[in-house]
Amino acid sequence: MKSAASAHTPSERGIVGWFRRLFGSKASPHPLAKPANTNAAAEVAGADVSDAWSEHTSGFAPHARALGLTFQLPEPLSDEQLAQVQQLVAAVMDTASSSEDAVPSSLPSAALRMLNLAARSDVEVAELASAINQDAALTAAVLRVASSAAQGAGEVNTVRDAVVRLGVAESARVAAAVAAKTLFSPRSKQAFMLFGAMFNELNVAAMSAAGGTAYLAMERSTGRSDLAYLGGMLHDVGRSLGLSVLATLTLADRAPRELDQHVLQQVLEDVHVPLGTLAIERWGLPSYLLELCASHHDARVPEGASETHLVRVVSGLILLRARPQPLERLYELEQSLEVLHMTPLQTRALDAELRRRATQVRLALGS
Repeated sequence: MKSAASAHTPSERGIVGWFRRLFGSKASPHPLAKPANTNAAAEVAGADVSDAWSEHTSGFAPHARALGLTFQLPEPLSDEQLAQVQQLVAAVMDTASSSEDAVPSSLPSAALRMLNLAARSDVEVAELASAINQDAALTAAVLRVASSAAQGAGEVNTVRDAVVRLGVAESARVAAAVAAKTLFSPRSKQAFMLFGAMFNELNVAAMSAAGGTAYLAMERSTGRSDLAYLGGMLHDVGRSLGLSVLATLTLADRAPRELDQHVLQQVLEDVHVPLGTLAIERWGLPSYLLELCASHHDARVPEGASETHLVRVVSGLILLRARPQPLERLYELEQSLEVLHMTPLQTRALDAELRRRATQVRLALGS
């Protein structure tokens, strides 16, 4: 895989390059894109569902039918909303690039240790149980999930019992879901109160993507499940960081307290890649994560970038279940599903697994 540092530094790719795209020339059309049609959503409103998918993204259409999805595009923003998005994005990026408080220079040691344990394939029961026992929140989460999974098979009284019941890999990922919560929540309680529900959902999505991507790596026998796990968790961390910065700006009266949800989602969409690459660089995480974060929304991803394709499929399905996605996101799904040679039935099975994992993550987090 090409190094993220080649040709441009991460900062150039993440921030300067982003500003050039935002305020400079228009982006090149997606290689799979059909001719633009601003009235697409209106035209398909009364059309047959299958015909609508086939017209706009024929490669993804069979998968959409298997998932029972109705074709729908995001509601277009007005000129006024687009101007507000541009203003807020510029403010978020300026704050993030000029202040280390906005994007911390290091991860909490407990979170980093648990993420590393979750990514390893050789963790022993005793080692994992010992690490979980050192934190009350981790202990409570693992016991809660293990007790739920027991279903009359006997009480779960200790962390070691819980690890044996769930298995080492699943226990580590449950604990990582709680440990990583610090990455997806602001330090300020006031900031959290502004967007608490959205912070929680971003956390659930990240941890579901982490477990789901590792699961898919093993199912498809492609890529490394440990690398896929961290890639799934951190590829969209820029959304949470962007929301945290936006909350800080709001508290400082530099952003409106009442934001249209479409505007808010577009701001996070525009900032999450540059903010994510900036954070991963500051945290000193492996270069493959930097490259994955920077490139996971590229129009075309090389076939050999296995972990990136795994992440794109899992993340794409999670986002598509959350809200209508623009055509370029559907094209990403289309390409990566093809690279992974996934059938519609396999996509439906993955979707069910992702929803199961989301339920488990909410249980672990007590949300």
